[in-house]
Order: sequence, then C-alpha cells, then structure tokens
Amino acid sequence: MGQVIAWYTRRILAEHRRDAPDTERLEELKARRQECVREQDRLRDASVQESTRIATAYEALLEELESSEP
Repeated sequence: MGQVIAWYTRRILAEHRRDAPDTERLEELKARRQECVREQDRLRDASVQESTRIATAYEALLEELESSEP
C-alpha cells in the first residue's frame, strides 16, 4: 500500500512540475492518494482476512499503475 501511495505522490509532484499542470488530473491523483491513506488507516483494525484482501488488491493496483506509466 505504501508503494501505491508513493506512486501517486511521484505523479502529483511530476504534474506540479509541468509547465501547464492539468488541474483535473492533479485533483484526481490527490483524491486517489487520499483514498489509499484512509484505507491504510483502516488496516489497523482489519482482520487478517481483510488485510490479505486489501494487500492483494493493492499489489494488483500497483502493477496496473506501473504498467500505465509512459
């Protein structure tokens, strides 16, 4: 999950550095990163089964995000 949050953070920084940042894309990236942070907070109280499900989902998401990078 931390790797997904880091991926979003890198993309946010890259978008900020553009000559003309895409504000819609920037807001989308920020919102998705915040969702990850909230889910990470929920992990503290999650069962082992729920934690495993979330970890599996985030592994797949990270693969998808990395494969979509230019």
